[in-house]
Amino acid sequence: MQKILFFSFMLLGLQEVVGQQKMSLSMAIEQAQQEAFETASYQADVAIAKWNYKVFRANLLPQVNLEGSPLSYSKQVNPITQPDGGITYQSIEQNNASLRLNVNQAIPLTGGKLYVGSQLYRFDNFLVDQQQYSTQPFFIGYSQPILKFNPQKWERQLQPLYWEEAQKQYTEDMAWLAVQTTDRYFEVLKTQERAAMAKSNFEDSQKILDITRQKLELGRASQNDLLQVELNVINAKSQLAQARFNNQKALRALRDFLRLDLEEEGWVLSLPTTLFKKSIDRTFAWQKAKQNRKDFVAYHRKLLEAKRNTARAKGQNRFQADVDVSIGFNNQAGSLADSYSNAVPAQTVGFTFTVPMLDWGKGKNAIRSAQAQVQKIQAEQQKDQVDFQRNVLNLVEGLEIAALQVERAAQARAIALKKYEITLQRFRLGALSLRELIWNTTEKDNTHNAYILALEGYWTGYYQLMTLTLYDFEKEIDIETNFK
Repeated sequence: MQKILFFSFMLLGLQEVVGQQKMSLSMAIEQAQQEAFETASYQADVAIAKWNYKVFRANLLPQVNLEGSPLSYSKQVNPITQPDGGITYQSIEQNNASLRLNVNQAIPLTGGKLYVGSQLYRFDNFLVDQQQYSTQPFFIGYSQPILKFNPQKWERQLQPLYWEEAQKQYTEDMAWLAVQTTDRYFEVLKTQERAAMAKSNFEDSQKILDITRQKLELGRASQNDLLQVELNVINAKSQLAQARFNNQKALRALRDFLRLDLEEEGWVLSLPTTLFKKSIDRTFAWQKAKQNRKDFVAYHRKLLEAKRNTARAKGQNRFQADVDVSIGFNNQAGSLADSYSNAVPAQTVGFTFTVPMLDWGKGKNAIRSAQAQVQKIQAEQQKDQVDFQRNVLNLVEGLEIAALQVERAAQARAIALKKYEITLQRFRLGALSLRELIWNTTEKDNTHNAYILALEGYWTGYYQLMTLTLYDFEKEIDIETNFK
């Protein structure tokens, strides 16, 4: 499996360049979204929501059930009360069996239930070898709660929101993987660049050592200068070993996150220097966030849940009743065939009610609590939307600033590198001191590190904005994740 992952990732874009495998940020993100451990967890979450929604949809359809009790046998002596009040003990050996076919259809609009069915009962008295059948070849009925809380009505509104929210959450999770991958990618990239700088500094320190030895022979450098340079070489070699170790640690963490089995040696991450050039409209970004993010579905869902709880509190603390009406045919006979012949009409009507008489204010307080919860959720939603909008606008503006920071950091890095080359040349000619050379080396390294940090800030902000809006500003399309 690991070899398959390795070769598939090579096809995605790892290129062999002078024995080095190069990987870009976009390749790492694509690999993470396909193979990261988190991906399996996100897929499981949306799968659970999918099957729950299918269960809800199935419950809206007619439910057909066959119920049976083929054996209820008893053989015992029972006390029989006589007309004069005495008791006579009588032996019995009998069995009761039943079979019932039901078709039930829920009516979400009213909370009622329509049912159709057929049932058969058989009684066996083994002491006298007698059978008795009672049948209802057909019956149809309807039961209706009156002024009761109707959970079916609210579930019909809420369940599609649960499913939509789960799908959007999955898309957000996959987009957030891009942010996580960017963090890990730049952790490797920073250690990689530091290792490269440490290698360059070590090589330069060896050259400087050779130059200082030559200058010492010509009397243009002191013994103290030579010792300082030798100390610099030792420090540079130590820093190089530490930098390489740090790079390997970060590289292993990235490989584990991407679930890749790649050789540690010769694996190089490319600098994502090509920035997004188009200007992003703040209003457009905010509209996309409202359209695509699950937060706004969650706002509607939470408000509906609060209103449902209010309706439940009202329904449970007032007059309630149930009506059940059914019609059909029934008969009884000593044989199965006769019990289905000459069936007579049968009707049933049932009515029950409950009236709260004294609850010491429990009902009113429950209703007031539920209504207060609605008001709380509405206030929180207003605050959350303001905060959300501010985050989107800040990211848009921050991305513009980050792009300028990258540009300026690149300019500073180029200037510092050119200045260092000139300084090194002047040191060879004896026009500059060792102290000035060391200072320019530090400045070169610092500007390069600042450039990497500027790139990290830009790309982290870019993918965070994509996650908040679920919109690909480069391709100009909504980010959609197909779940199978």
